[in-house]
Amino acid sequence: MKPTPRSVLCMLALATVVPLTHAEGPLGYWSPRDLEGMTKRRWEAATNKTPAEILKLNRELKTWPEACEVVAGAKEYAGNREFLGQVAAQLTDPTLTRLESTYRLIQWERIRAGDLVFPGRGFVVYDDVFTVAGRANWLLRTVTEKSFGYVKPGAAPEDLAALQRTWNSYLNGGAPAEVEPRYRSDAGGEDELFDPLAIELLIRSLGPSPAKEALVQTCLAKVGVKELPADPATDPAALCNPDVMAHMFLRQVTDVETALSAEAWAAWWTEHRDSLRWNQKTGKFESRSEPASTN
Repeated sequence: MKPTPRSVLCMLALATVVPLTHAEGPLGYWSPRDLEGMTKRRWEAATNKTPAEILKLNRELKTWPEACEVVAGAKEYAGNREFLGQVAAQLTDPTLTRLESTYRLIQWERIRAGDLVFPGRGFVVYDDVFTVAGRANWLLRTVTEKSFGYVKPGAAPEDLAALQRTWNSYLNGGAPAEVEPRYRSDAGGEDELFDPLAIELLIRSLGPSPAKEALVQTCLAKVGVKELPADPATDPAALCNPDVMAHMFLRQVTDVETALSAEAWAAWWTEHRDSLRWNQKTGKFESRSEPASTN
């Protein structure tokens, strides 16, 4: 089944749109202002790059904003099968770059590995944009609105080769089967969270860490204050604390109805992680021992 765009990302002053596929896109709130160093002029330049420039940048880029520029530039060549075939040729390139300027980037496996810190809100990408192959797959999926799988950290060479063959089949007029979303919700919601890994990492993120504290301080500097507000209910600067959003997301995607401390959430996860059931009707992972009512 063809994945349809879940929403569109308004680029505000950058004056363009990027279609989003299931399970990717802004989690909470995200804007181009979260791309460090991005300006209207820089974005316009990105959308005017030649195919050769895009391919070169995808191989050599060093920052998350540059990865976004690659996708923005590629959108201009959505109907160019020769160019997309050249992008597919990069799917077997595992070259790894530990990206810089990753403010508000969410890639769950990279968070699990400690390469990123959960930022509270941000832009979710399911491919490993730290690798050439991952960025190539993200580009192809975004431009074509087709999905034949994802490139995860440490992807095996044979898996990358198989994914490349599938893309080449599609680009040559074939109709390979697309990857179906594992979790669907009849109730809507933040489908970027519809994954047990997301729950695990949200719970882990509630613990203290130097990386999280650095993220908080960066956010506070951007909003022009020096410390988190004493009353988070009335001050938007409270959103600089990623725990605020983590608690909210956990309540959205689980059947836990009461406020829990970080320690209580960790205990809940230890108890229920192997027995969680997905309820498509409610869009929640359920930990109750009895089946959910269908009434």
